[in-house]
Amino acid sequence: AGNGNADAAGNGNADAAGNGNADAAGNGNADAAGNGNADTAGNGNTDAAGNGNADTAGNGNADAAGNGNTDAAGNGNTDAAGNGNADAAGNGNADAAGNGDADAAGNRDADTAGNTDADAAGNATTDGHSESDLNGLG
Repeated sequence: AGNGNADAAGNGNADAAGNGNADAAGNGNADAAGNGNADTAGNGNTDAAGNGNADTAGNGNADAAGNGNTDAAGNGNTDAAGNGNADAAGNGNADAAGNGDADAAGNRDADTAGNTDADAAGNATTDGHSESDLNGLG
């Protein structure tokens, strides 16, 4: 329950119900119910029910029920029931029941039951409803 906490280069750090927490270069960090949390270059980071969380260059990051989450250059990122989530240059990203989700240059991206989702330059992309694929296969 900390506000403005910062964890740099930490492994296995956990921030619960924190606002504005920042985890840089951390592996296995977990942020639950945090608003405005940022995880940079983290592997296996988990953000649950967070709004405005950002994961940059993270592998295996998971954002559940988050609004406005951003995953850049992440592999295997998962966004469930998120609105306005964006995954750029990610491989194997999955967005379930998300509205306004965007996947750019992702391979094997899957969007389930999403409205107005956009997948740019993605291969083997699976879309639900009202989807748009730019230069995508599948």
